[in-house]
Amino acid sequence: MTSASRPPAARLTASRPLMSVHRRSLLTAALATSALAWGGCSRSSSSDAAAPGGADPVDAADGYPRTIDTADGPLTLTQQASAVACLSSDVADVMLALVGPERMQVVPRTCTQPFHSVHAEAARTVEHVIEVTGVSDPEQILGFAPDLVMLTTRHERESDARAQLGEAGVPMLSITNDWDSPEVFAENVTLLGEVLGAEDAATALVADHRRRWDAVAEPVADRPDSERPVVGMIRTLGDNLWMTGPGTIGDTAVTAAGARTLAGELGLDKGIKLDVEQLVKVDPDGLVLIDTTGQGKDQYADLLALPGVAELTAVREDHLVVVTSGELASGTGGIIALEKIAAALPEWQ
Repeated sequence: MTSASRPPAARLTASRPLMSVHRRSLLTAALATSALAWGGCSRSSSSDAAAPGGADPVDAADGYPRTIDTADGPLTLTQQASAVACLSSDVADVMLALVGPERMQVVPRTCTQPFHSVHAEAARTVEHVIEVTGVSDPEQILGFAPDLVMLTTRHERESDARAQLGEAGVPMLSITNDWDSPEVFAENVTLLGEVLGAEDAATALVADHRRRWDAVAEPVADRPDSERPVVGMIRTLGDNLWMTGPGTIGDTAVTAAGARTLAGELGLDKGIKLDVEQLVKVDPDGLVLIDTTGQGKDQYADLLALPGVAELTAVREDHLVVVTSGELASGTGGIIALEKIAAALPEWQ
């Protein structure tokens, strides 16, 4: 595959800015313990690079060695990656869907929680579970001796990890887009399938997602705005409530289901902390509540009981849909959430 054919937003990483001397010394020590694990992955300008350490190359009939050409340069895989560290939940969800947990060395804690991942049961069998705060700790990650690191850079911690691990020379796949549409989901899954040697599984996953998405979106694609209910999407991030906005799979799903978004009615170009006055002003026809704690609707009991909010059309008429964070997750393309929202909309019009 040529660099021209690869979507520029999904890329394999190269080196990043310099670290401090102290940080470099710690990484050097960690590198010494994990270098053997990287024997199957390397940077190369040629697809016929020899296996490191004089090892016999893998039979070409098995698809290896393979070189994946990207905007950051080629990544040569002399053998199938078998100890993958997934530092972001979206890439972890896709890997679990494509090949299961057996080749995964590290998984984020969120993926082991059923309200955050539809693959939680499989994720709990992965040997190492990393906390959110550990994602940007390169010494810890290198200590797991992965032969490939995969992450998404839209979060600060993962972006930091990309810079530090990239300088250390760790074989790495970094997704740099927002996973905010079925088209981008397809691009990302296709790339992950290529890197993991699971092209057939990736093709099947993309096809199934597209079929289910289109089954919802196509019948309402030409629905005029006057017939589209206004729907807001609210989630908890830390101690704050947030209104989902453009640039997210949630916002895209609400529109595809046949609604107008609350964020769009407010003229927002991104998600913001929830402003109750704005919510009351628009008085949406329905609300999608994202369960990020396992408590379902009860997670939002205090919000729904507030003066003004309790009198909203959506709350008064119980036009509320609860979807788990896992059902809306980028790594699933938000397909389950889309189907749930679409099923509720006829009652909200």
